[in-house]
Amino acid sequence: MGASREIEGIGMRRDELATKYDMIFVGTSMICVLEAVYQSLSGKSVLMLDRQSGMGGAWRSLEIFGLHDVENAIHYFLPDPFAFDFMKDVLKWDVAAVLRKYRVFPLPMRGCWRVPYDDAFGRLVGSIKEGALRGKARDFPALLRRAIMDFLFKSRPTSYYVGGGAPEMLRKVDLILRASDVEVRYSTSIDRIYIDCNAQAVEVLVGEERIFASTIFLTHGSRIPNLTGSSGPFLIDEKLHLRPAVHMLIRDNSPSPMYECIFVADPLIKYVHDVTRNTRESVELVGRKKLLVLALQHDIRESGSVYQAIFEKLKRVGMVSEDAVLEDQYWQDIYLPRLEDSDLQKLKAAFGAQIEYLKTEDFAKGLGFHAQKWATKIRYPGSHD
Repeated sequence: MGASREIEGIGMRRDELATKYDMIFVGTSMICVLEAVYQSLSGKSVLMLDRQSGMGGAWRSLEIFGLHDVENAIHYFLPDPFAFDFMKDVLKWDVAAVLRKYRVFPLPMRGCWRVPYDDAFGRLVGSIKEGALRGKARDFPALLRRAIMDFLFKSRPTSYYVGGGAPEMLRKVDLILRASDVEVRYSTSIDRIYIDCNAQAVEVLVGEERIFASTIFLTHGSRIPNLTGSSGPFLIDEKLHLRPAVHMLIRDNSPSPMYECIFVADPLIKYVHDVTRNTRESVELVGRKKLLVLALQHDIRESGSVYQAIFEKLKRVGMVSEDAVLEDQYWQDIYLPRLEDSDLQKLKAAFGAQIEYLKTEDFAKGLGFHAQKWATKIRYPGSHD
């Protein structure tokens, strides 16, 4: 835990008292928490600061429509050689292959073609379409060759997720955090960060309080207001990548034929996930209502006509029945991530040992990168293996 002690440097008078830690973490995303717990178990004093009211960063669940533990956006795992074993063996997550996952391709005259996620021909067509969308349509022969090579030699994709979704993930990581000596302050906004490389110290100003550390940890989602070094202000251009998302509560007695659906080359929808079974009220909902979360294309804006267009498309795809009724909706304009790899690398190059960063944009890869290190110290509470 942090202790009050006299700190020299960074403009402080010798008789001033301030709180000193070895490390300060900006934010409490799950990857941040696991690194903070690891550092604490390694003998470091650690403080985590988060402007939100609870742990989880971009994975924090919502309470909407009178429901609890609602996934706040589209989340999924990309393949990683180390992450899944760490999730299962150390974090004790119920990691399983995702069932009822499909790709949807548009057809002329408002139709669609739906194929299982691992369908070989669907993968081939999807690869060509996605390449064309990335601006490579002019080099179609090369694009086609690449798609065919992937089709012939890449293994059939298997998608994985946690049985209880983000709520289970957050609950179990929070138990690990609570069992540690890491100090956490929620609902806390940072007003200024000052880094003195010569003194090997970081000063964080929170209101009238000065907090000192040797190192500060940042991530893609960290907000960095008024960052200053010994040579003056250090400017970082925050990137605001808009990710519109909408939750829909739908009255529908029909069973769910699809749990996840990727829309390929669709001008409106990118991804749909049925999260009904992950809510605290799942027993009451299943068989009566469906709770869907959708990721939309970046240029889509909220309107009544957009909601209706989404709902009609979900009917055409078969995600909901023709008799379904849209009861309520909840719109979010999500901006993620704010910092890019190049920004984090620039900060590290400028401030050396006083800044460390964690890559959190690709969640499974971010876990996998540290999994072997974390597994040497982190244990799930009550686990002895």
